[in-house]
Amino acid sequence: MLAHELICEEGRESDGRMVYRVTDDGHATGMKFLVPRMNRAAAEKLLEEVLERIARINSDGELLPMSQKCACSAPISPKAMISATST
Repeated sequence: MLAHELICEEGRESDGRMVYRVTDDGHATGMKFLVPRMNRAAAEKLLEEVLERIARINSDGELLPMSQKCACSAPISPKAMISATST
């Protein structure tokens, strides 16, 4: 990992042990290979849930003053939002 510059030496502990830290390249590699990518179906479901929450907040007279107007002031369908992002 040192040779690939995924970690680097940071110093030594008081007992003489070497301290290492993960480099930016090491973090990027970890994120690329260790964290599974989100598939389109999961992303579309999350987007739909967010849009539903926005609609609920925008239609609730008690929540609206606290949140000021949320992202979508006009009704928008999740399908329209998804097709707009897929181009």
